[in-house]
Amino acid sequence: MSEPGAKPVALRFPRLAARDLEGRVHSLPDDFAGTRNLVVVAFRREQQSMVDSWIAWFAGIAAQQPGVRCYEVPVIATRWSPARLVIDGGMARAVQDARRRTLTVYTDVRRVTDALAIDDTRTVTVLMVNNDGRVRGRTTGPANEQAGVGLLAALTGDDVDEVATAGPAGGRLTCALATSSTSGASKRSSLGVCCGFAPRCVGPAMPGSSGRSHPNPTAC
Repeated sequence: MSEPGAKPVALRFPRLAARDLEGRVHSLPDDFAGTRNLVVVAFRREQQSMVDSWIAWFAGIAAQQPGVRCYEVPVIATRWSPARLVIDGGMARAVQDARRRTLTVYTDVRRVTDALAIDDTRTVTVLMVNNDGRVRGRTTGPANEQAGVGLLAALTGDDVDEVATAGPAGGRLTCALATSSTSGASKRSSLGVCCGFAPRCVGPAMPGSSGRSHPNPTAC
């Protein structure tokens, strides 16, 4: 709900420097290649199963939506930048089939959560983003039928002044406006104390979801 006096604004994907798991540097959202882009924003390694559920969902619609591209965007606190080679290297070994579409971002996490009205980093946020960065639709959590229907509806909508928000409760497609206020930021989880993607030590990979293996998880 908007606070009194807060001006409603449409969501835009923030400008971020990213790098894919083959080492290529990208500028987001400019380098999203689709006319529409399914962007799964994750904050912790244990969210990989949720990410995988959306990759599987995208695989089911890709043939019918040739203009849509899919990206995984792990967001990691700036303090972990010196360990980027280790963290990204662990991801690259774990997701060899998704290296180009996995774009890691090392930044102040609140730059992302504030811009995208994310109030819970304990789950993934899934966005349908135009090639100009405007967010057409959003949902959270693992893929499910209702959320998928909502994101598909966002593909064909013409008006993006309001962001289509799909949720599992009832599968209703509603319109939700973000506000320019940053109040409540103190309630958001910060990755400033721990990198959810970093292994505590480099060791044998652990079995992950969808047949993948992942680096050992950190203990925060």
